[in-house]
Amino acid sequence: MPASRRRTLYVRKFLNRHYYAGAYVLAAVSEHTDRWRDKRGARHASTWTSASLTIADCSRVVSLDLDGGSASDRANTLHKLDVLIDTLTRLRAAAAAGFAREAASRKRPSSRRRFRDMVVHCRA
Repeated sequence: MPASRRRTLYVRKFLNRHYYAGAYVLAAVSEHTDRWRDKRGARHASTWTSASLTIADCSRVVSLDLDGGSASDRANTLHKLDVLIDTLTRLRAAAAAGFAREAASRKRPSSRRRFRDMVVHCRA
């Protein structure tokens, strides 16, 4: 008998707010079941899960296949996802803080005089 597949997650989101430009994230998880009969006619089934993550920005694409074949593979896959979540969370916090500092520095006037203010105009 052929293997059956049941998709448990399929998420495709565009990363840019107002235009597409080839930036997206795609996450998919599928459960597969393979059923067969042995020589004596007894039924057997084997089930496994496959997952993938793709992140694209213009012409750059990163794809991760997240393996779930053995217990150690499953533990490693969950570890990879935890590291990615932690890293992205920290990246977002640092970027937001930097953007806030940048916005605040643009609002207050600079104590340094601009070059154009220092130029002395002479008329003959």
